[in-house]
Amino acid sequence: MEKISIVGFGRFGQVLYKLLKNDFEIIVYDTAKIKVDKNYNVVVVNTLENVYKSDTIFYAVPIDSFEGVISEHSKFFQKRHLLVDVLSVKMHPENVFKKYLKGTGAMAMLSHPMFGPDSAADSFNGLPIVLDQFLSNKPKFNFWKFFFKSKGLKVVEMSPKEHDKLAADSQGLTHFVGRVLDAYNMKPTSIDTLGARKLLEIRKQTCGDSWQLFSNLQHYNPYTKNMRVNLGNAYDKIY
Repeated sequence: MEKISIVGFGRFGQVLYKLLKNDFEIIVYDTAKIKVDKNYNVVVVNTLENVYKSDTIFYAVPIDSFEGVISEHSKFFQKRHLLVDVLSVKMHPENVFKKYLKGTGAMAMLSHPMFGPDSAADSFNGLPIVLDQFLSNKPKFNFWKFFFKSKGLKVVEMSPKEHDKLAADSQGLTHFVGRVLDAYNMKPTSIDTLGARKLLEIRKQTCGDSWQLFSNLQHYNPYTKNMRVNLGNAYDKIY
């Protein structure tokens, strides 16, 4: 069975494990002490040398940690390696990979699974994942594209720039509104309409993620600033 490494075993690293566990031997690495559920069939390693015994490495790390991780790990990159990010922004990892893969021969593929622990709790069927071949070869890219499809995911091929433009007005906007509702301290009442309950769901879902993720979505996507300006203008117009 082929070995796959996951760098970062937080909330999304565990979702990634769930997606891959039945088809690969999973190696997990995290700088924090990992508490692995006894039902997880994983090999936990504490050295980077062991991480790169796999041919494919997924990076499930915070956006603002990504460049530091890639910089530190770059001395282990080899031609046989395929490096895959799962960040919620795409132009940033594109630039980081270009910077640190020079001269290594390693390949890289960009991905954004458009789901998390809550939305993938019961099934992966129909959930979208954005892919870009980037610096990977066609056989490697096709392997993963068809693997994700076999798991029920909806594969959307998209450039990093197009992704970030769309994500700013989708995921970025949703998380911003969720945090505004949280700052407003919106609470359920005894007479809530369906719309009110939906807003409370948005608050709960977005605020279930870390403030670090929210902040990174707003700072590492170059199109979110314009989204916030447009949202403010819309508020002023309606007010």
